[in-house]
Amino acid sequence: MPAPLEDITVTDVSQFISGPYCATLLAEMGAEVIKVEPPGGDPLRLLTAAIDPELEGLFCALNKNKKGIILNLRSEEGAEVCRQLALRSDVLVENLGPGVMDGAGLGYEALSKLNPRLVYVSITGFGKNGPLKERTSFDLIAQAMGGTIPLIGLLGGRPRIFIADITTGIYAALGAMLALYRRKESGRGQMVDISMQDVVYSINIGAFTHSLLSEGKSEQIGFSFEHYPPGIKIPLYGIFPAMDGRVAIAAITDGQARRCFKALGVEELADDKRFSNFLARFEHDEQLLNVVSELTSRMKRDEVVRRLVEARVPCGPVYEVSEVKKDGQLQAREMFHEVEYKGRRFPVPGVCLRLSQSPGAVKSPAPELGEHKKEVLGGMLKYSPEKIKELEQSGAI
Repeated sequence: MPAPLEDITVTDVSQFISGPYCATLLAEMGAEVIKVEPPGGDPLRLLTAAIDPELEGLFCALNKNKKGIILNLRSEEGAEVCRQLALRSDVLVENLGPGVMDGAGLGYEALSKLNPRLVYVSITGFGKNGPLKERTSFDLIAQAMGGTIPLIGLLGGRPRIFIADITTGIYAALGAMLALYRRKESGRGQMVDISMQDVVYSINIGAFTHSLLSEGKSEQIGFSFEHYPPGIKIPLYGIFPAMDGRVAIAAITDGQARRCFKALGVEELADDKRFSNFLARFEHDEQLLNVVSELTSRMKRDEVVRRLVEARVPCGPVYEVSEVKKDGQLQAREMFHEVEYKGRRFPVPGVCLRLSQSPGAVKSPAPELGEHKKEVLGGMLKYSPEKIKELEQSGAI
C-alpha cells in the first residue's frame, strides 16, 4: 500500500533543527523532500562535524529520507532554481530568519503567484507579526521566553534537550498537513506561520497556570512540588529518590494511593486522616512527599518500580540518557534504527506516527552535500548538462 504522502513534493530550504525536523517527518511518510543547502552546507552539518564526528548522527537523523542539492540563494541564478523547485512542489519549508526569503524574492507572496497551490511553511522565532517579528531566535531563546527554563529547574548552563526546536518542527508538519487537507477543497495553498515562542508557551502548562495563580508575581521555580505556587500541586505525583536513581510516581486517585502505600509497606497510611483521600493528601502534600521519599530512598530504583507495577500504580524509572536506548518498549515499537552515512553507522529514531494501513519508514540517511544534484536538476527540473555546468560555474549550485 502506498505511503500517505508519496504524491507530495517538498522543498526544504531550512537549517539547523526545527525546519529540517518538520521536513523529515513528511519524508518519513513518503513525501519526496529536496533539501536545499547553501554553499558549504547547512550550518548544523558543519557544527556537528567540527564539535565531534559522533554528533553527525544528529544531522543525519534530522535529514534522513531526503535528496540534497546546493543552491546559492543570494545569486539570481540560484534563486531561480529555487523558484522552479517551488513551482513543482506542494510544500516549501523555511526557517532562515525574518526577511531572508523575501529579500531573495522567494517569500510567500512571490512564490504563491507562481504556484497558487503551494503550502509555504515559515518557521521564525516570534512569528510574522508583533513587536519582535524581526528578531532572530534559537531554541534557547524560545525556551527562555516561552517560560520552560525555570520550570525544568535550569537555573544555569544549557538545556540538554531542544524542546522548542523539536516541538516546533512537529507543529510545522501538522500545519503543513492541515493546509494540504484544506487545499483538497479550495485548490489553493496557504502560508503556515509558526512561531517558536508560541509553540513553547502553548505546551508549557506551567507558564500560564503559574501566572494565574501567582497573581503576576515573578519568581524562579524549579521542578519540585515545593517550588510550585499553591493550588497546582498534585499529591503523590512527581520524582522520588531511590538508592541508585529516581522514580516517577503518579498515584493520584484514592485507589492508586492506597495501592501505593501497600506496595511500599505502609498500608496503614491509607487510614491516616492526613492521607486517606485526595483532599487530605493535597492539604498535607509536603508531609506525604517526605514520607514517601523516605520510603523509596531506602530501596533500589528497580525494586520500587517492580512493587508499584505489581500494585497497578503508574510509575517508571527516571532514565539517564544512556539508558533510554536500552528500553525494551522502545525496541518493541521499532524506534531504534541505524543508517549508513559517510561510511559509518549512525542511530536514528524510528517513525513515531503510526498508521495501520500506510506506515512510514526510515529508508535512507541524510544526503551527502549536493549528492543528488544531477538527479534533481537533470531529472526533476529537466536541466541539460550544459545548464547544470553553467550553474556550477556561476556559483549558483
